[in-house]
Amino acid sequence: QALKPDGTVDYAALAKDRTHLDRYLGQLAATAPGNAGHRFKTNDDRLAYYVNAYNAFVIAGVLDQCPLTDVNAHLLGGGFFWRIGFRMGQADTTLSDLEGLIRGAMGGDAAVRLALNKGAKGFPPPPAKALRGKAVHAQLAAHARAALKLPQIAKVEGDAVVLSKIFEWYARDFGESLPWIERTAPGLIPEGKPARYAEFDWSLNGRCP
Repeated sequence: QALKPDGTVDYAALAKDRTHLDRYLGQLAATAPGNAGHRFKTNDDRLAYYVNAYNAFVIAGVLDQCPLTDVNAHLLGGGFFWRIGFRMGQADTTLSDLEGLIRGAMGGDAAVRLALNKGAKGFPPPPAKALRGKAVHAQLAAHARAALKLPQIAKVEGDAVVLSKIFEWYARDFGESLPWIERTAPGLIPEGKPARYAEFDWSLNGRCP
């Protein structure tokens, strides 16, 4: 991933040299838990694979669909996530399909939701390093703590805590947002403040070349 210091993706650099990205996409196309289960013996192995694949597919999808400025509005009805096909384990999949696999593998770890970048500025940047099965939950926790410091994810504004709509969309995973944040990053948010959700920024997290 070509991440800039501000957390946006350098799509222009990736467009100029797709060598590493295309090599990884080739690996995903050939091997997945679905067709090589012996290589993914634990649930954590599968979770790490799926999250890494999701973020790579989003970047590849943006590059293939350029020019665009908003992934959610690019194709009718959020079609970027359910109409565009990707090859994974010698089978076709979509981002929506893959998100279903992630839900099945996440084991209640809501930090996964902050590690999935859907190509919009409203999400945290994707993890800078690939997730690994044996360390995946520690990596997700560290990434979540960093993500919670970003203003588009959580911030104090006046007498309220302004939260990303990610917490509203995935309330099934997070439960009550503020208690989850306190458990994940103790002391980050002052106690006793009510929470509200901010408008979500779906604009592209970078510039198409």
